[in-house]
Amino acid sequence: MPPVDAFREVDAALRTVVTLGKTTWDTAYMRDDVANAYSEADLDAAYRELMATQTSSDDFNRLIEFGDLEAQIYLFEELVAFQFPTARYESIYVSYDRAEPFPFFAITDVARAHLDAE
Repeated sequence: MPPVDAFREVDAALRTVVTLGKTTWDTAYMRDDVANAYSEADLDAAYRELMATQTSSDDFNRLIEFGDLEAQIYLFEELVAFQFPTARYESIYVSYDRAEPFPFFAITDVARAHLDAE
């Protein structure tokens, strides 16, 4: 299970921590206001889009020679989200409210420490 408390310690504006599998997802944490804003159909559609994006990034990662892909980052006006690949077609998705300054590398360090420990 992803380290929800460690992600929350980096920034209290944590919105979600979700493990994305090949055919389904498991929510480790979802803040109440976020859970109330989306239906199961919305979450399923988001899962499918994220997995499609991960598939294309896996293919892109094989074409470049800069080491393993550590994360994809999605920046929205009010949201920052990270997708950390764990295996082909599997990842951890973490999102935060967007604020300045934002601790990008601290969040990546938490994910890397968790993934290295598995």
